Amino acid sequence: MMINNINVVVMYKHDKNALIVSVVRCRDLPAKDPNLGSSDPYVKLQLLPDKQHKVKTRVLRKTRNPVYDEDFTFYSIGMYPII
Repeated sequence: MMINNINVVVMYKHDKNALIVSVVRCRDLPAKDPNLGSSDPYVKLQLLPDKQHKVKTRVLRKTRNPVYDEDFTFYSIGMYPII
């Protein structure tokens, strides 16, 4: 059984009403092209239920273990809807 994972860090800044999501890396992603054994992965983030905030990481070519180290800040996000 293959276990895939994504590492993210989530922080909330009370003074700015901001949610910060850091996409760190993914590991052991399935190969999109089985002949090449690799993928061109990216990560999409979307805050629910409003679906107003949509972002994505850059695409990293030919890897199944991408390292992103990308931060996304969502402003005007109240703490209580997050919990």
